[in-house]
Amino acid sequence: MKTTTRIYGYLVAAILTLFVTSCGEEPNAGGNPTPSLTVEMTSKELEAKKGTFVINVDSNTEWTISSSAEWLTLSGSEFSGAASVLVSYTANEKEKSRTAKLNIGYKGDSTPTYSIMVSQKGSSSGDNNNGSNDNNDNNDNNDNNNDNNGGGGTLTGNGTKHAGWAELPAEEDNDDYYYAYHMIPDKGDGKVRNFAVCYSEALGCPVWVASPMHSYYTAKNTSRSDAYAPDPEIPTSIQVHKRSGYTRGHMLGSSDRLVSRGANVQAFYYSNIAPQLSEGFNTGGGVWNNLESYCDEQLCADTLYMVNGCYWENKKTTSSGSVIPTHYYKVLLRTKSGNTGKWVVNCSESELKCVVFMVEHNSDQHKVEPHKGMMMSVAELEEMTGHTFFPNVPNAPKHTYSASEWGL
Repeated sequence: MKTTTRIYGYLVAAILTLFVTSCGEEPNAGGNPTPSLTVEMTSKELEAKKGTFVINVDSNTEWTISSSAEWLTLSGSEFSGAASVLVSYTANEKEKSRTAKLNIGYKGDSTPTYSIMVSQKGSSSGDNNNGSNDNNDNNDNNDNNNDNNGGGGTLTGNGTKHAGWAELPAEEDNDDYYYAYHMIPDKGDGKVRNFAVCYSEALGCPVWVASPMHSYYTAKNTSRSDAYAPDPEIPTSIQVHKRSGYTRGHMLGSSDRLVSRGANVQAFYYSNIAPQLSEGFNTGGGVWNNLESYCDEQLCADTLYMVNGCYWENKKTTSSGSVIPTHYYKVLLRTKSGNTGKWVVNCSESELKCVVFMVEHNSDQHKVEPHKGMMMSVAELEEMTGHTFFPNVPNAPKHTYSASEWGL
């Protein structure tokens, strides 16, 4: 009987061993997943002009990334889990091409798991114009390629870097202002524009952010990145990240740039973040939040052009290196019908409409919806701020507006 029991014991042990071996392929049986790290990109070829691109890394653990060259800089060096890394590169002013490596690996492991070879053409290989090859791949936008044509490294006769960007205000001869023009790194080979910004060093705050608004950009191809980082086109030392007592208010909203990971990462540049009160202003039901929702409803097939701006009636309130705006505004321009199929630059004045919504920056405006009292003409705002809006749109009706044309 003891022998039989012993045999049964051996059989049970053998069966259990086979079961564990066949079903227990996971090396970490304690419940921790096997560390994984995946990068789809193996190489990247760049034009001679300066620019940016994004590397998407899928991982479930901590990992690092490093660059072998000073001309290739990264938005960070240590990450955890799935993340996107913004890579910035300077213009190659030499005739000869150059190369560098980006090494990605598990944190603590000196041997990289992936090496991405990056090569950049020499200046003789193409036009080094700081990212102004402005073709557009957003075929749902009736402006198509016209909307991005023109422009360059120097100002046009209209005072803008890009004559084809209808939303741009004119640049100003002001040593305090820094300008940046961002192309989406992972759409259309980096030839689709995202937004432009004017940033004030003295105020520690964006002055305005200009952008095209269209369903092309809001297509939900990604999620909110929360990738707060300095704008690589503006000196890091002058950019303010957080202000005590204020929330980080997007000028151009994260939800307005879900077309790609790269577009959303750029929306979290500090140059696009302004100090805003939370309760009654920026959060749900606040006046600025409600105005953002109203503007979303103004999107059209022809493209809505928008400038989000800050206004300082006085400079009494400061926080963490920023002068807090007393007002915020949105400037809107589009065709009246919304579906002309025409580029606004080629439209007559009677085909266009534009308006400004100006709101006071305080916490007393919970549930306040956009109304006529917020509205003014673009010409009135130009008089207040000294800025010139829509210089690339010759027939923009800046001296007039109709509340009824905007549904109010």
